[in-house]
Amino acid sequence: MQQDDFFEWIDVFDGLVERQVQRINRKLIEEVRKGACSRADLEVVVPLTQIVRDEFTVRGTSGGRRLSEEELAMCRRSLQSVAIRLGFNLDIPFKDEPSFKDYWKQNGAEGSYQARRQILNAIFDPFERHVEGLEDAQLQGKLASPVSPRDSTGWVRIDTEIKELREKFAFANTQSDFSDVGNRVVRILDELNRVAFDETRHLRDGDDADKFNEGNSKNRLARVVDVELPGPANSELRSFVRKAIALAHSIKHAPNSSRREAGIIADSVIMLVNIFRRMFQSA
Repeated sequence: MQQDDFFEWIDVFDGLVERQVQRINRKLIEEVRKGACSRADLEVVVPLTQIVRDEFTVRGTSGGRRLSEEELAMCRRSLQSVAIRLGFNLDIPFKDEPSFKDYWKQNGAEGSYQARRQILNAIFDPFERHVEGLEDAQLQGKLASPVSPRDSTGWVRIDTEIKELREKFAFANTQSDFSDVGNRVVRILDELNRVAFDETRHLRDGDDADKFNEGNSKNRLARVVDVELPGPANSELRSFVRKAIALAHSIKHAPNSSRREAGIIADSVIMLVNIFRRMFQSA
């Protein structure tokens, strides 16, 4: 996200002409405070931190503010809530310009812009380093990429879901985020089931059709493996793929998974998709 994503354009009438002005999106700020935003905390924290820091900086030095005092207080409160969820106690001991003035007077910064900047540096710099550390940790924990040089499988809906899974996991840090990763894994499995299973090829005489309807993706995917990887030479590979299918399906029964567990399961479904894609390649 960018700073401008926290603002919206609204129409105002000043008595002479109607014009558009940019105002803070109060609804979004409140969603972020409550942890109800569709974006992960690590996506919103950097631009929100810069908004709050910039606003206090201009109040302590020069003009150019974008927020009212009430809006600044809202953003400050929202930022502190995000910081707590990210494991950092961000203590900003003032909420608006009047309380900031009182604070800098009490702390020897009256008459000095630089002293006021140093106050803000002492508050925000450690938090920004903490956020950088979280971002670095996430980059090191990226999901697996297939060995194939292709950027996609050619299954459009699955490729779209995997792209969104990677983006979601990159910024996942709350239980809600991990749950959403699981939901995306399930959607990928369901779509893989639809594109891989062919009733004319994979159903056998005497099969109970109900056990292989579209809702039984685990059974259907296992049957695809049996048909497409036949013979004793593929027995270990079939066993490996079946276990990977079971692991990926286990996310349905693990609502409280950690980042590590969610990452392993997400890796497994990406691997499965690429294994299945190879099954249908010509020799």
